Amino acid sequence: MCAASTNTEAQTKKCLKENGWIVLDLDNKANEEAAKTGSPANKAVIHGSYTKSSPDQFIAEKTTDTEIEPAPLPADPLQPVGVSSWWKAGAGPDQLLAEGQVCKEGLSKEHPINGNFSQVTVGFIECMAEKGWKVWLK
Repeated sequence: MCAASTNTEAQTKKCLKENGWIVLDLDNKANEEAAKTGSPANKAVIHGSYTKSSPDQFIAEKTTDTEIEPAPLPADPLQPVGVSSWWKAGAGPDQLLAEGQVCKEGLSKEHPINGNFSQVTVGFIECMAEKGWKVWLK
């Protein structure tokens, strides 16, 4: 629908956001800056943007667009970070838990990491990034 009714990539993204889609912009400036740090953790972070659309498509409602470019992760490997979700092509929850447990056991006790890996540290994200995992931060 959006691709057929728009002329540019920017217009297509805007249309998708206005219709409630989550648009991942994997080439945004935040990711470019993160990649410059050389940190596997920063390269593993997936940044996105979304808009809240009307639940009733027939009622015009003002949308809120959140296009804030997040800063790269802190350099301190002990810094706690909130995680919304983990991603790895072809992997499921069992592999996440197994590989996450390996990373957790390889880190010192100073790394506060919870059981479902929704609260971790930058060091944990670096370890998981080396195993091919991507992360969506809170």
